[in-house]
Amino acid sequence: MIATGESKEIPAGHVLIHEGQSINALYIVLDGILTVSVEAWKSREIARLSNGEVVGEMSFVKDHPPSATVKALEDSIVWSIDRAKLTHKLEQDPRFAARFYRLLAAAIADRIHLTTISLLYFEKEYQIEDPMATNLRIDEKDPIKTYEKDILDKTKAALLINGVIES
Repeated sequence: MIATGESKEIPAGHVLIHEGQSINALYIVLDGILTVSVEAWKSREIARLSNGEVVGEMSFVKDHPPSATVKALEDSIVWSIDRAKLTHKLEQDPRFAARFYRLLAAAIADRIHLTTISLLYFEKEYQIEDPMATNLRIDEKDPIKTYEKDILDKTKAALLINGVIES
């Protein structure tokens, strides 16, 4: 993964990922701070990402355009991993795929958990009825379990395809 990636400098104020526009890379923050915002919240910042955090992981797992915009708050450096190359590696190396998807599931679960807590705190603290926070309560699907299931399904498929396990 390190050999196939490349370092990219992201100047302060530059948008790395545009909400709704497909991306063809997965990023790891090496230095700096990135902000995450959502148009539904009038582009208000909902999270900050720093060293070691993965960016674009949900689009990678779900193969959907990003649901948020990611912008450099300050001059930043990211490690960019080409989606096609990473997908090929995952298809060719089932053990790597299993480790990769397990770590990705943990990172996504942590991020969703923290975001959920932040949204519910924001709603309670400011006594407002926010559509995103409200949807969290009425949505019967557990977003963490949904993403974990998707990742586990992809891991199992990689293991089946490569003959590591049988169905």
